[in-house]
Formats: sequence, structure tokens, C-alpha cells
Amino acid sequence: MDTTKPKSSWPGLNSITDDSNGLSKMEDDYLPHDEQVETASIHAWNNWRKSPNPNSMASVLNTVKPVISGALKKYPGVNSGVLSGEAKRLAIAAIKTYDPSHGATLQTHVYAHLRPLVRTASSLGTAIDRTRTDRNLTAQYLAGNRDLMESLNREPTDDELAHHLKISEKELGKMRRVAVGEIPEGEFYSGNEEEEGDPNVELWSQYVYNKLNPQSKLIFEHKVGHNGRPQLSTAEVAKKMGLSEVYVNRKAGEIAQEILNGADSMNVPNPAS
Repeated sequence: MDTTKPKSSWPGLNSITDDSNGLSKMEDDYLPHDEQVETASIHAWNNWRKSPNPNSMASVLNTVKPVISGALKKYPGVNSGVLSGEAKRLAIAAIKTYDPSHGATLQTHVYAHLRPLVRTASSLGTAIDRTRTDRNLTAQYLAGNRDLMESLNREPTDDELAHHLKISEKELGKMRRVAVGEIPEGEFYSGNEEEEGDPNVELWSQYVYNKLNPQSKLIFEHKVGHNGRPQLSTAEVAKKMGLSEVYVNRKAGEIAQEILNGADSMNVPNPAS
């Protein structure tokens, strides 16, 4: 029996779909075929397995950065901030599920897990077109917030609302500022992203934030004025969320301490000192 795969009448399609290892030729071209790179990746991955923390994860991500960049190149013109964030999330998930005993390199495993980016890119394109047609950002923000409050039966966290609106969390902060009149609507489309504080502290803070449950995320967001939220006192957070002040104070302290401990481990000066 002939098991040869049928060829397309379009020659270009054959060059894309002819594959080994389950990857198309186009995908395979994005993967580094360098033994030193693969060795560095597995070394960084082993270090992360021994000591899982943001620094060791960042080291692993750094070794697969060319793979992520190659995947993102397939979607020019799509909101790069959101797509890059999604690619990073997928890459981290791939790193956590990687098993070298299956025979694939870490780069191949990560690239395979980046394939869902096509769905994200498609939805982002639709969202961007809709946003540019209907530029009433305040209405979009309020509608998204209302929809999630109805479905979740609670206030949405920033990451939930950003995902629902198909924008990055930084863009959510700008949209929120537009909604309350702090900045003009045109600034949302300017593309200027302000970098605040030490990037290592920001990385650790985001790592801590992502581990929190929704209630703790909301406490954190309200206490620090996250992504354009008004910064609230402990009493105001407790009243808004229907919690005791003692509980809010304890949870906020635990979150702050974990962030400070991470900053200390990276030898970042304590901003409070």
C-alpha cells in the first residue's frame, strides 16, 4: 500500500507542509539547530527544575527567545504587546510541561505550544478593527467590566478584564485612565508605553501576582493602584470587597513581603529605605 502523502497542486504548500518531527518546514526553519543552544536550554531548564523561581524561569525563557521571536514574525501588524504576552505565557506553560524523556528538544516543545497564537492573532485583528471603528473607549471599558461582573458575580481582576477586552494589562491601564478622564482618548492609540521602576522588580511582582487567587489579586490591585486604579486605603478596600480590615491588612502584608523578598534576592534597593 502506498503511504506517500498526497502532494498539493500548489508547490508552495508542499514546501510548507512536508515535515518531520510533526513540525512543518516553515516552522522548522524558525528553530535553532545549534547544539550549544540546545545544551544551554536544557541546562537552564534543569536549574529551573531544581529551583523554580522567576530568575531561573527568565533564564530558560532567554534560551528560547529566538523560537518565540520566530513564531511572532508570522503575525506582522498584530498588536505586538498582547501577542508577545500571550507567547510568553504559552512558552512558560510549555517549559513547565517539558519532559526530555520524550525525545524532543526544549525548543521544539516550546514551538509546538506556540501554535495557538494563530487564534489569538485572529481575535486581536478583529478587536483592533472594532476598536478603530468605535473609538468610544469608555463605553468598551464599562461594557467589558459589566459583562464580567455579571458572569463572575464579582468584580473582575485586571488580567481577567484585559483578556476579555483582548488588550494588554498596560493598555487596560490607559483605557481606565481614559474612562475617568485622566488622559485624552488619543493617548491610548499613541503606542507609547512608560517603563516604571526596575524591570526585575516588575517581573517578580507579576510572578507573585499571577500566583494569587482572584480575591488576593483584587486586594493587591486596589492597594497599589494597579493599572490606573485609584489607590485605596485598607478600610476602603475592606468596605468595597465586603471583607474585614484585619483580613485585608494581613493579605496585603503577605503579598508585599513576598515581593520585597524577591527584590532582596535580586539585590534591588528597597524603595522604602
